[in-house]
Formats: sequence, structure tokens, C-alpha cells
Amino acid sequence: MSSGIPVILALLICLGLGPSVMPLARGAAADSKSAPSKPVPSQGTTAQQDKAIEAAIREKLAKSKIGKDGFTVRVQGGVAYWEGTTSVVQHKGSATRMAKSAGALRVVNNIKLSEAAKAKAAENLEEGRRRAQVKRGDPRDAGRPASPSGKQTSASPPQTGTKPANPPGSKPNPAQTTPAGPPQVASQ
Repeated sequence: MSSGIPVILALLICLGLGPSVMPLARGAAADSKSAPSKPVPSQGTTAQQDKAIEAAIREKLAKSKIGKDGFTVRVQGGVAYWEGTTSVVQHKGSATRMAKSAGALRVVNNIKLSEAAKAKAAENLEEGRRRAQVKRGDPRDAGRPASPSGKQTSASPPQTGTKPANPPGSKPNPAQTTPAGPPQVASQ
């Protein structure tokens, strides 16, 4: 039976599985020097690449409106870390997009919103909810302003009957006209 193990090991080596399975075949599974069970996570980027990404982010930040908020950014392992406070909700999302477009693999956005920004966002949300509500008993154009003649305006003129085939003043469309006589057969 011991002659079968070298054959199996030779097959595993040919398949590229040899070194990772060899300790198990030798009975050294409990050995503390064996390979770790989890793969080592690969590093995102080198220090030079991190510096280049950070420089690109800082360049974009200097040209942007959000640069006035005084955010700080650092890049480590390809991950951009944002810190700071803003009074504009959209600036937080802009910072994330800016870092991604500059080459960051991931973004950790620790930018905090000021209390004024939170209150304004809540107010805008409530206003949007009120605007979207329509009472069932009201006619559809009850909220529209009246025209100078005093009548309610509507989005489109009322439709009566069917639409004419050709608007006045236009040329007739040959595809819409029907021939006066029987269909003609093309001669060859």
C-alpha cells in the first residue's frame, strides 16, 4: 500500500497541488509549522502607488468646491480614508466619488454631517413628502394656476374625436392614401 502514495503524490505534483497537500500525506497535519489554513490577503497597492493616489485626490480636492470644507484624506493599501465635517450632505458622496475616480480601490468615508445639515435634509424630505401627497377628492388640476381668462389651465388640450391623418397645410402621405382602383400587379 505504501507504493500507491508516491504515485498519488506524483499526480498531485503534476496537477500543481503537491506542496499544499504534501504535509497531509506525510501525517504532519498537526505540525505547527504547516501552512496557515487561510490565505494571506494580498496588499492592495504599494507605498508609491498610495502616494500617487493620494496626490491625485488632493489635486482634485483643491479644484473642487468641497475643498473648502477642510477634509483630510489619507491612502493606505489602496484604501482612501476621509475625515472631517460638512454642512452639505452631497459633499460626503462627492468625496467618495472623487477618491474612486482618482484610483482608490476602496473608500472609508468618516465625514460627519453637521446638525444643521441633518436638520435641512429632514426638512427637505418632509417637504417632498407633502408635495407628493394628492388628496383623492381633489380634481387633478386643482393645484394649477388659473390662466389670464380665469379658467384653469391644463397640461394638454382636450382630445375630441380622432386625430386627423394629415395636419392642415401638410402634404398627404402616400402610405396613408388608398388607390382608387383595383390593385395593380407589377409586370416583369
